[in-house]
Amino acid sequence: MKCNLDADILPASPAKCFQESPVLPRICIAPARAMYVGPGLQLEPHSNAAATIAIALKESFSLRTFKPPSGWSEWRSCMSALIPSETLHHIKSDGPLAFLYLDPVTDRQHPLTQEALDRGRAQLLQMDPKFGIHDAFGAFDIQPQRARDARIERVVLEIEKRPAAFGRLAEAAELACLSPSRFRARFQVAVGFPPINRAIAGSAHMAASAGKSSRR
Repeated sequence: MKCNLDADILPASPAKCFQESPVLPRICIAPARAMYVGPGLQLEPHSNAAATIAIALKESFSLRTFKPPSGWSEWRSCMSALIPSETLHHIKSDGPLAFLYLDPVTDRQHPLTQEALDRGRAQLLQMDPKFGIHDAFGAFDIQPQRARDARIERVVLEIEKRPAAFGRLAEAAELACLSPSRFRARFQVAVGFPPINRAIAGSAHMAASAGKSSRR
């Protein structure tokens, strides 16, 4: 998939919004996946519905995560990092970054070690600066896989087609031919977070709203 918005990866001063940034961001969308390339934007702490790979394209970035009951971790310097879904985190960066938002049904089955993340980043930096979304995921050897639970996969794919038809848990469970309680449990295992209304919407529209699915 090619992006219509092209941006050179240029050094960027800290920016708090797109309007302040000297780098034109790129947002690429594929089915249930998304990619953002641009300034770090100095975002406030937030969480995403999808697991996210963060990649420094120039300088390292600082990352901390929140896990109850221990609270915030120490800040650590990273060139690449995997941020689990629904994890409150805070990133600070003075340079451009790339964020890959993973498909919660298929991509979560790909174990990514720090070595694999660093290797993927090195491969990504060898590409043309206008790399596309499939090239970026391919750098980390992430290829689409079928979900192990065919019933849940069928529901998620149907939600992507008809999101307005699934406003309640019972409606999604009926499509899977499961009771709401069994559907909740199997959805949790397959997708990685419980099928509350927000989570169902997030799994279906993750690619379209990855940059806006934060929660404080």
